[in-house]
Amino acid sequence: MSGASMFRLGLFSLLLFCHCAAPPALPTPSFEANIQQTEIHPGEPLKLTLTFTDMVLQSANIGTVPIAGEGHFRAYLDGETGNKYLPHAPDDFYTILLPTDLATGKHSLRIVLFQNDGHPFDPNVEKTLPIEVTKKVIIVPPKTPVINATLAKTKVSAGDTLALNIDVKNFTLKKPSTNPLNRSNEGYYKIFLDTTTDTNLLHSGNLPSATATLPAETTPGGHKLIVQLVQNDGSPVTPPITKELSFEVLAPVPTLSLALDIDEVEAGETLTLTVDANNFELSQANIGGANKSGQGHYKVYLDKIADNRPLIASAIRYQLLTVPKETTGGTHKFIVQLVNNDGTPRTPAVTGEVSFKVNAEPTNACAQEFTTNTKCTTFTDRTATSAKREIITSGNTYSPKCIKIKVGQSVNFKHNLSSHPLKQVCGPANVIPETKSGTSKVVKFTKEGIYGYYCTRHGKVSGTGMAGMIQVVK
Repeated sequence: MSGASMFRLGLFSLLLFCHCAAPPALPTPSFEANIQQTEIHPGEPLKLTLTFTDMVLQSANIGTVPIAGEGHFRAYLDGETGNKYLPHAPDDFYTILLPTDLATGKHSLRIVLFQNDGHPFDPNVEKTLPIEVTKKVIIVPPKTPVINATLAKTKVSAGDTLALNIDVKNFTLKKPSTNPLNRSNEGYYKIFLDTTTDTNLLHSGNLPSATATLPAETTPGGHKLIVQLVQNDGSPVTPPITKELSFEVLAPVPTLSLALDIDEVEAGETLTLTVDANNFELSQANIGGANKSGQGHYKVYLDKIADNRPLIASAIRYQLLTVPKETTGGTHKFIVQLVNNDGTPRTPAVTGEVSFKVNAEPTNACAQEFTTNTKCTTFTDRTATSAKREIITSGNTYSPKCIKIKVGQSVNFKHNLSSHPLKQVCGPANVIPETKSGTSKVVKFTKEGIYGYYCTRHGKVSGTGMAGMIQVVK
């Protein structure tokens, strides 16, 4: 046997009979496990709480060589083993993902500790937790109600009735009730002016078409209607759901009311015009001054509006007007136009008219034949201020049929004018209109002279029959 062989044999014998000390045994790890959530549903993450003893979780070292004191865990459902463990959440190793098709009911979750290389510890370290899987109840919150509304017109006047179209989604409109019971997304709407206060409430309803009447005292300018959804008991939906609609209240349009104290005059005669302006301030003191909205005066024209040629510019209510002497007989009219303080016409123009009659000069004086036939050689004097100037009828005769008055005084033909139609025959002015109805006709005499009249049914223009005369003196 060679020397080398002898050396190898001796070394083997030494190793065979060497009593070397064994490495110390490593402690077996242990752990505690709990499930954090109270409700477990199929397909949802399951969060675990694990507390390890004698082991540190090193998920990053899975698949590497075993290192004492390191490892990881796997979770199995209902007795599964091997590679049929539940996957971990990508961002949280302590969260496992349950199958989406996991049946509801009771299950067991087995948690097993493994070394880095994927082998279980020896002895095996595991815990089993009971779990109960329930079906997830999805509560769908009610959709938020939406209200939309439109106005038929956006320029209105105070006191107008506004028409609205109202469209509501995700909300059931019910008729306002005296015994309401609130239900989710159910109720009616209220329409307010400018603010949602009870004093500004204009309308409550549930129909898609609604109307709201503005108070007559609503001021001109910009305003808004607020349409608000309320519950069955009238309280606002929370959070408030409203729709605002802007509109403009226009300033009131001025109007004119006109009247004359008499409707028949002579050319050159003076009469009284009464002027009432509505929604407009007549200011005598500001004529020719600076313009102010809603303020001014009026101009009066005869028959037509002519630039800078009015009969008068005034702001007083009772205005005396003299009919020009050259005015022809017939029907005429005063045209009253509202103007600004500086005299320019208001825009838009506001005018009014009042008609009157100018009596034409008579074509003939009373003929001697008429005087003879009426037998008016003397006249009953009614010139005194306190005198009663009335002509009545007695049968087919006027009483008194011959009467004397003063210029400016009036005579009342007080009888049945249907039975005894009245007409003038002669005189210095045509002042007695032909009258065929009524029981009274008052005629004012402004010119001196003799006037003849008769009943067209029982008298003649010659003065025979039912006829009479009026003497007008200064």
